[in-house]
Amino acid sequence: MTAPRPVSPDALLAQAGWVRGLARGLLRDAHAADDVVQDTWLAALRRGPGDGTPLRAWLGEVARNFARRRMRADARRGEHERLAASDASGSPSDLDERAALHRELVDVVMTLDEPYRSTILLRYFEELPPRAIARREGIPVRTVKTRLARALDRLRERLDARSRGDRTAWLSALVAFTRRPLPLATVPTVATIMSTNLKLVAAGSLLAALVATFFVWKPASGDRHGALAARSAGTSRAAPTDAALEAASIEVGSSDANGVSRVEEQAPKAAASSVEPLDPDNDLHGRVTNSSGQPLRGARIEVRYCDARGFDVLNHQPEFAGDVLVAKTTSDERGEFRVRLARARPFDLWARLAGYADRKIPNRFAGENVAVVLTAGCTIVGRVHDRVDGTPYVGARVRAVAGIIRMGGEPEFVAETDEAGNYRLEDLPVGGIDLEVSSRDGGDVWGVIVEAREGATIQRDIAVDRGELVTGIVTAADTGLPIPGAVVSPMKLGGVGTALTNADGRYSVRGDRVHGGGRISVEVRANGYATAGRWTASFATEPARLDFSLHAGRSAKGRVLGPDDRPVADASVIVCGKGSPEDGISSYEQRSVRTDAHGVFRVSALADDKHHMLFLRKENCGTKLYDFPGDEAQRSEIDFGDLHLPDGATLLGRVTDENGRALPDVWLSLEGANADSLRFSDPETGSLVSWGVRRRSARTDDRGRFGFSDISAGSYELLATAMRGSSTEARLEVRVEEGESREGVDLVLTVGLVLEGVVVDSTGVPVPGMSVSAHVEGASPYTRRASDISRENGAFRLQGLAEGTCTVLVESFFSDQNGGAMLAPAQQWKDVRAGTRDLRLVMPDAAWIEGVVLDPDGAPAAGAQVQATPAEEEPSQESLYLPRSVSHTDAHGRFRAKVWAGGRANLLAVSGTEIVDGRRQWGLYGAPLNDVAPGATDVTLKLAPWR
Repeated sequence: MTAPRPVSPDALLAQAGWVRGLARGLLRDAHAADDVVQDTWLAALRRGPGDGTPLRAWLGEVARNFARRRMRADARRGEHERLAASDASGSPSDLDERAALHRELVDVVMTLDEPYRSTILLRYFEELPPRAIARREGIPVRTVKTRLARALDRLRERLDARSRGDRTAWLSALVAFTRRPLPLATVPTVATIMSTNLKLVAAGSLLAALVATFFVWKPASGDRHGALAARSAGTSRAAPTDAALEAASIEVGSSDANGVSRVEEQAPKAAASSVEPLDPDNDLHGRVTNSSGQPLRGARIEVRYCDARGFDVLNHQPEFAGDVLVAKTTSDERGEFRVRLARARPFDLWARLAGYADRKIPNRFAGENVAVVLTAGCTIVGRVHDRVDGTPYVGARVRAVAGIIRMGGEPEFVAETDEAGNYRLEDLPVGGIDLEVSSRDGGDVWGVIVEAREGATIQRDIAVDRGELVTGIVTAADTGLPIPGAVVSPMKLGGVGTALTNADGRYSVRGDRVHGGGRISVEVRANGYATAGRWTASFATEPARLDFSLHAGRSAKGRVLGPDDRPVADASVIVCGKGSPEDGISSYEQRSVRTDAHGVFRVSALADDKHHMLFLRKENCGTKLYDFPGDEAQRSEIDFGDLHLPDGATLLGRVTDENGRALPDVWLSLEGANADSLRFSDPETGSLVSWGVRRRSARTDDRGRFGFSDISAGSYELLATAMRGSSTEARLEVRVEEGESREGVDLVLTVGLVLEGVVVDSTGVPVPGMSVSAHVEGASPYTRRASDISRENGAFRLQGLAEGTCTVLVESFFSDQNGGAMLAPAQQWKDVRAGTRDLRLVMPDAAWIEGVVLDPDGAPAAGAQVQATPAEEEPSQESLYLPRSVSHTDAHGRFRAKVWAGGRANLLAVSGTEIVDGRRQWGLYGAPLNDVAPGATDVTLKLAPWR
């Protein structure tokens, strides 16, 4: 049986509200309950439960014992009442003693250095909460809380010194004070105390804070790291609501089995029952309705925070995808709701109501007004099968993602196919759904767009091409021996199709289906070895052969400390590496861990052939990036030592158009790094590996507002671009200081003239997922003035256009899985005037042309590109560089080109590239084959040298 030990303040305070509620429920007397709570706290601080006893159960039993003593000891209770009456008047010596304690505390407070003195006075004299102090001082709330914690540390140290190191001497006096307030009318020293500009009630709050943080100070013993790590591990992700806890500047939270902090849930509260007025800056609010616009009462609203949201490097890391519940409420009779949140942070909003599909709306912000429409869910069913012989794909992964253009965090739905290849996805939201399919033996399929309708069941069968076969052997570089059990991944969607090497180190996997000069990336991981990745050669025959020789690799370690110099547990640590380009394609590596309870991290088996950078992230701290030393290739281990995360800075601003109107749903990025990012490398030659690591993303809310938080001091570039259809942008260079809270970072995004319309097929059905772009007539065909992707209703919007006319091009944004052809042949409309709002772009019906491409020797030409243009169009430089339909030949030289059913096509085959007169151009061209009828199946194109 383990020995009892004192409870850490964080763990104790996390249970404060529950203990107080229990005590009041038992005694039905608020004052008596407060006594029980205090007795329970002191008992826990002196001698807590054994390691095997749950804290909550132990606290409950202790509180019940104290309550039972009060209820059954009538005589003792009467004595307590008499003592309380005596305390109300107080003996002169007792009153003088407590007044002296007031004066002593005031004296100590006034000896504090700035900014700690003013922070203490604002908190306990002005009685301002940390949020209000942060607004007044123009600093983050985190900075206020850090200053309060440090100020309380200093007060404890000075009180210790005055009592000659006997902490119990002044602590017992403070405990007595918090139980027996000083009666103002009978104390002769009131004037002396008040002359210090510290109210007695403020002194009482300050004394309570000192008691509440009884064991929170920097130990001088060798166990300092463990004590501080315990506090860091318990740090919550939300501010406390209890005044006493807030006074102690400790955030209330609890930890799961992995030490990951979780916030306490806020109690549900309907918006109509709130007496507080709406805070337009901090209250995420909205209205829940059905598809007919009728308000829905009783919808459960949950607001969750995901640490990865907004960080491009974290968004694709499954280990950082978990979210934390920060608030919940229910919609009132008008369907309205609201929750108070921290500014400048993206939150995900969930709405649930029986009879309706769950609704997730990601990336919402404090102060935003959100319209939540709940609908009956849509169901998509279908069969995944081989395109050639119809064989069902068993265990294929079908993933549905809501939305066509996404920022991250959109709801996802996943199903697996059964033995017949069938899948079923239920409760999908209304609107555009992007389906992706990955399987062990087939190539990836993506960009299958389905318009989900309320309450509908939609059939969508998906044909899959057989994936390319890759084989090889995995060995250890130092011994040459095979490595069994290595994980070999063909880098498919969702990590599907991995294989393990056998006892001889051999593997066999099927990668994606490639076309033309396409290649497959294969990655190998094995315990104790650095991850290795390679590309196959262009597929002309199969199987492709890729052998791997794995190295032990290097490691990196360090310790992460917070703004208060205490270890930070559960911080995100990512190491990104970039290697030299292999045939024009760079190789990347990314490994991630979290710091332990002592703030320590270690990342092992880093590739020897890559240069790396370090990414450090913890909420409420400044995010940091560090370049690895320039000589890392000569070192087996990189020890970063102590790495400090500072108080995070915040940027708040607004995006408007040239007329001052707020622009909602503008896409913003903040790119840059902390000023000391090259601290470990050569400032002259060092560089950060930028694979989205330096970039963060956000969007503007319904009033055009945006925010970025947790920024480290440094230089950054702020970029605003329209999320829909504009080539215009606004940029701003910003210099950020540590802990700064800057508002008014405003950007003007020129909207110009607009083109709006819809893309439909020949029957009038909307066509989603098409790229719609405006080109300046007479300019280079690559010059796009504006572009957009058609939504589920076929609608598009182009903006940022100047006066005059342009050419509008509609082409496939997603690839068709039939032989690598475009989803549909492109179509263009000329002389379209900017400012038109009712364009109706009708896509013609499509048909196939099939054939073979031969090389100059008459052999099948694998990987050749076949270009198609309408026969009625005059050949031009534009048609040469922007063909209207593109397809590729397979390993046998066969192709399938998608063309216009109502007209004939001109075909051209090209292959390979070479440098001629300093310019890269196609190495082989075939003679054009003109006026080919749609539906032809025996077309032959022959390649010849360009010169």
